[in-house]
Amino acid sequence: MADKAESEHSDSSESSSSSSESAGGSSEGEEEVMEPVTILGHTLELPQELCEDYGVFKEFFSMKTWDSLSDEHKEHLKQFLPSFPENDDEEKEKTVKMLFNFEPFHFTSPLDDFFSNLRQGNYRPDIAKMRKFLMKARAKQQKHKIKAYYAKLLPEVLLSRERLLAAAKAAPPGPVPALQLLPPKPSSKSNYKPLYMRARQRYFEELSAIRSEVGGEESEDDNYPEGPPEQYIRK
Repeated sequence: MADKAESEHSDSSESSSSSSESAGGSSEGEEEVMEPVTILGHTLELPQELCEDYGVFKEFFSMKTWDSLSDEHKEHLKQFLPSFPENDDEEKEKTVKMLFNFEPFHFTSPLDDFFSNLRQGNYRPDIAKMRKFLMKARAKQQKHKIKAYYAKLLPEVLLSRERLLAAAKAAPPGPVPALQLLPPKPSSKSNYKPLYMRARQRYFEELSAIRSEVGGEESEDDNYPEGPPEQYIRK
């Protein structure tokens, strides 16, 4: 009987320990995911649900949360609100209620704008860095387009200048007669690129600009497994 009781006690202790371990494992598996953000020069971590779920965001930024703060914290936060020449305290209380009720200030709600930036990842350092590289790549591409435009325009300007000088030299004294406009160049269908080809070329141009900034090896692309256009390869 003693052996039987001892075995039952050991079995129950093992089952309780295994259940506690499983409970601990489940709690570890449900660990909250945090997202790093940089706002006004301050880097902190916010729960991912707060950044992506509008319901959670609206529940957190509410009058209920404001009312739970101490008077000292409220007064400190009110310092960041605009000052009013008359009834400053009343106007600030009104502003706080409008803010946490998601009422519009100049057509939009500041908290709605804040959540939109959070959800789009505008405060994440890695995404902000990537967008900075994209802006630089687009500015670089725009400069190339302007240079190409002027390079194409220069021969036409020189030709027009030569025609004007020749007409002025051959004309009798007096005002220079108006020259007839040159006929437009015939358009060739072979130079026309369909929209999907232009989109494909632009895609690989942007990708190449990003790789030149951040580095990385070229690999097979999931969107275009056949690779870049032939004209882009020759470049």
